Formats: sequence, C-alpha cells, structure tokens
Amino acid sequence: TSSINPVPRDKLRDGGTFTWAAQQMPANFNYHEVDGTDFDSARLLDALLPWVMTTDAAGTPLWNPDALASEPTVTTTNGQVVTYEINPKAIWYDGTPITWEDFYWQWKAVNGTDPAYRISAANGYENIRNVERGKDDREVVITFDPPFADWQQLFAPLYPASTNKDPQVFNEGWVQRPLTTAGPFKFD
Repeated sequence: TSSINPVPRDKLRDGGTFTWAAQQMPANFNYHEVDGTDFDSARLLDALLPWVMTTDAAGTPLWNPDALASEPTVTTTNGQVVTYEINPKAIWYDGTPITWEDFYWQWKAVNGTDPAYRISAANGYENIRNVERGKDDREVVITFDPPFADWQQLFAPLYPASTNKDPQVFNEGWVQRPLTTAGPFKFD
C-alpha cells in the first residue's frame, strides 16, 4: 500500500516541513563528484536542484518548464546542436540568475579532461565539443561531436558555475551540505 496523499498543487499552502526518508545522508551533495553518486543523493537532489529535462511515468523525456522557457531545439546541420532557452524566472536560491555559464562550467568540470575534478562519470559530457552563449545569457548552445543520443539526461542536476569553476569546491564544497539550491526546498 501507499501512504502518499496526492493533492493538486494549487491546493497546497506555502511553507512547512517535508521529511525525506533516506537510508543514509549523502557523502557528497555534488552528484557529479565520485562520492556523491548514489540513489539517495539523486532522489534528494531532485528536490533541491534544477533538472533541465525530466521524465514522465513512461520514461519519456520532458523539458522542465521551471528551468526552461521552451522545448529545446535540436539541429544536425553542423554536428548535433542543442539549444536551451532558460526560463527567465530560473534563479539559484541566493537570487543569482541561472545562465549559460552554469551549463558551460558544468561541462568543463565533468567532461573528463581535467583530472583535478574527481568526477563520477563523463558520459555524454565528453561528446560535447562546445558550450556557448546564445543570443543572450539565458540561451545556451551546446554542440556535440560525435552526436549523443541521450543528450536529455545531461545537466541533471544542474549546478551553479560558482561551484564548478574550482576543482576543490567541486570535490569538497558540497560534502557537509548543499551550497545552494534552486528547487522548491531548502535542506536542513
């Protein structure tokens, strides 16, 4: 049996406490760091950090309207190019806007080219040739070479550039607690 009481979002009140059952506390709240890649961490981070794409009950990838303003576009004229339009309301908990730089620095941290970053895997990120600013800071253009069929699973979760620029912060900064969030919950 299930003890879940589904309630429409518009019927929920703001505030309150959500208690999350987990087998253990994450060893590292950075899911992309080698010690942070476990099931409990992933589920907890689902509620704390933005995911560019999610999946429905059937496993179909869906763009996340909390993170993106529209469905990503994919072109294949010059390699595989995925363009994300970031939701203008998407911000980190401290009020910093989520921008193309967050995508760029995540790619740089987890693509496997810098051994100072202790990454759990470079799957897909090593296929990215370039991450660049689009028409403004809220558009990110990602070029894959070679193409990567499962591109929807990348940038999930997305971490801020400020925590991916420095290998030491990437590796150790998230050990005790999440450094920031962008989801509906704060960690306590």
